[in-house]
Order: sequence, then structure tokens, then C-alpha cells
Amino acid sequence: MAQWEITGEFFDSCNCESICPCVTLSPPTHGDCKGLVAWSIAEGRSGELDLAGRRVVLALHAPGPLAEGNMRVALYIDDGASPAQMDELTEIFSGQKGGHFEILSSLIGEVVG
Repeated sequence: MAQWEITGEFFDSCNCESICPCVTLSPPTHGDCKGLVAWSIAEGRSGELDLAGRRVVLALHAPGPLAEGNMRVALYIDDGASPAQMDELTEIFSGQKGGHFEILSSLIGEVVG
């Protein structure tokens, strides 16, 4: 079980037409997926560390359906994060702290930044 918890807003956008077909495990509209996934953390903790107010964005490119993996990703954390928050959010969103990000991390082929 993950030792962290976040709540807030989630937003995603991609190069596909209409609703993202990857959500329904369908192939991307144009063969590959180029997307941004963003989180605005309203409330959150990892252990004793407060994560509220932080924003995280994942830029991704998948050569085909997301569920097939081999994604190239870059993680961006807002510059207002303390060094401790930066480290913790990097570990959470890279799947090192468990939870659903651990499962999603298995679909990543390359971290470019």
C-alpha cells in the first residue's frame, strides 16, 4: 500500500480527435500519442511531507496505444516545490512509491527528463 495520498484536479490532452481513445484501450487517432497529463494537488502528503499546492505535468509520446507501452516521458514539477517536495513527487510519479503510478511506470520505455 502506498504511503502517500493526493487529491486535486487532473487534466489530460493529446493529439487525438475528440475524446482520447487510449482511455478505452483503443489505438490513437493518428497512429501515435503525444500528450500532456497534469495534476494540481489541492491536498496531499507523503509521510509527514505536505504536498498541497504543487503541480505536476507528464509529457509523453507513445508510438501506439498507451497500453502497449514503450512511452517516452518527461516529468515537470512546479518551481515552487522545495527540494524535499521535488524528490518526493519525482518518486511518487515515477512509481517508486507504489500505488497506480507504479503500474503505469511499467509502460514507460524511456525517461527523457
